[in-house]
This record gives sequence, structure tokens and C-alpha cells, in this order.
Amino acid sequence: MKLFYKRIEHNTILELLSNDDISSSLAYLVSFENHHELNVVPKDFSIEISNDKITIAVILFVGFEIEEYEALKHRKNLHIVTFSEVVSGMVEFEKLGVKYIDNLSLLFTVLSRSKDHLARYLYRLKNFKD
Repeated sequence: MKLFYKRIEHNTILELLSNDDISSSLAYLVSFENHHELNVVPKDFSIEISNDKITIAVILFVGFEIEEYEALKHRKNLHIVTFSEVVSGMVEFEKLGVKYIDNLSLLFTVLSRSKDHLARYLYRLKNFKD
């Protein structure tokens, strides 16, 4: 794993979002449309996921609203998301329309959309009862 960020959890998020199934599932969660060929680019305060039809900024740090938002705000179909409940409620981001994405929601979306056989079996465990 390449280390772009100082915090290991942010590097883990970057690595996970670099997976096509995961990034396209996140795009589906925020837009309810299928998106493919997404580019994942680490930024100083966020991770940008985009193609010519959608841009998703995953906020990692305060500073995004000053340093990176200005360059993105004019893009059409822009979605600003966070995996942290704390970040979604911060005053700094209240005017940006930040969407909180629960990790389990993303997990089950990935499992339900994946063509991988193991992922399909794992998705079936969701409703398993004895």
C-alpha cells in the first residue's frame, strides 16, 4: 500500500476506493445511477472520485472547504461525502451539503452489486437466520 496520508485509516480508505467495485458502488449510493471508469485521486484534504459524469469528494480533513471546494464547486453532479458522523455535523461543512455514508451501507451496496462469487455469497448472509 502506498502511503499518501499520515493517518493509516485514510490510506486504507484510499486503497479501498481504488477498487472499481467499491468506487462505483459509492457513486451509485450518492446518485442512484451506474458509473464506471472512475478515477480516484488523493488530495490533501479529501479523496476525489470522478469521471466525465460525476464527481465525488470524500472529505478527510477540515481545510477541504477552503482549499479544495472552490475548485470543485462548479462541476456538475458534485457530491460531497464523508464516512464520519462527526465531520457531517461540523459547522465548517454545513453549507456544503455533505452526505454521511455509513460504512455498512457501502459494504452491502458493494456486496449486492458485485459480480464476484464470494461477494454474492457474503451478501446472502445478510438475511441468514437459524
